Amino acid sequence: MRLLLVGLAGGMGLMLLVHLVQRAGGWVVVGPGERAGGRVGWTNLAILVAVSALEEWLFRGWLFDLLLPRVGATGTLVVTSAVFGLLHLGNRVRPLTIFNAALAGAAFGAARLLTGGLGLAVGLHVGWNVMQWPVLGYPLYGLERRSLFHFPTLITCQPRGPRLLSGGADGPEGSLLDTAAFGLLLLFLARLAG
Repeated sequence: MRLLLVGLAGGMGLMLLVHLVQRAGGWVVVGPGERAGGRVGWTNLAILVAVSALEEWLFRGWLFDLLLPRVGATGTLVVTSAVFGLLHLGNRVRPLTIFNAALAGAAFGAARLLTGGLGLAVGLHVGWNVMQWPVLGYPLYGLERRSLFHFPTLITCQPRGPRLLSGGADGPEGSLLDTAAFGLLLLFLARLAG
């Protein structure tokens, strides 16, 4: 439980750091929060948390356990991260967003290698997603524009300016700031695990 809470705090803090850099650079417009259809909004929030945790169980749990004895730690990180990144193709996002999803998957995999369990990885993933979408109200791969996925937000954030820094319609996950954040997290966790 302690590692899950550490991961939640770490994931939320990392996303908040990206947001603060975007604000300082003028690459995001902040507005008031949104209320989202009562029970439906809260149900969607629960689904977001459950899907994030399920992705960790699938990629850093089941697939990780399947591959680790066969291809070793590096091979397992590469395969699980690549598959995780490619899974995001279904969201109709730009190539940098796919790369960043794979990089995040590698960081979550490094958390799994470091701890031997899923708590830290699940916490990082859930913390990042909750801070990015329900708390800060960034775009959710355009799903919110198609009215497919709404939940209450504390504030709303709309990226603006250079797409490489704002992420454009993909939100921060389509930016070089996301690349830097997850790249540094991966290096930090890999060094600790090493």
